Amino acid sequence: MPGCLEYVWALCRPAFVSGLLPETAWRLASMIPVAPLPPLTSEALRLLGVDASGMRAIRNICANFVRVAPINLLFAGAVERALLVSNWPVETTSARALTTGLFRKQAAHTELGRAEALRQTMLELIDGPGYIEEESGRTMFSYAHPIFWAPFSLVGEGSRKRIGS
Repeated sequence: MPGCLEYVWALCRPAFVSGLLPETAWRLASMIPVAPLPPLTSEALRLLGVDASGMRAIRNICANFVRVAPINLLFAGAVERALLVSNWPVETTSARALTTGLFRKQAAHTELGRAEALRQTMLELIDGPGYIEEESGRTMFSYAHPIFWAPFSLVGEGSRKRIGS
């Protein structure tokens, strides 16, 4: 159906811009009962090249983030309290624009929480110039379509303050 995505976006954009949509999604997700993931065995972690201190860090993180697969946490370096993840494969230039924009925003605005910084960066990507061809300097396509920004999720602490502090 032509125009369907544009129509849905026109309806959802105010809730997304206000922060209501992401907050509601997190609240609903927290109500869904999810069984804890089975722990990774020491033998499995050793096969992955993880040493004893890494094992302690991974187990600590897995205890806090049972909704995320432990193998994903393993690749995060086991030091951060939040992960920026992609829920499906994404186009490279928009992914680079979103991630670098997010890190710049977090560095420049330390008062922002991670979730708010991600939301603002997504809106900047949506409202921005899109993909600009280097040779001609022309905009080839816009990044406003959800395929460019919707795959990204923040897992873990989204607030500015650390949980429990």
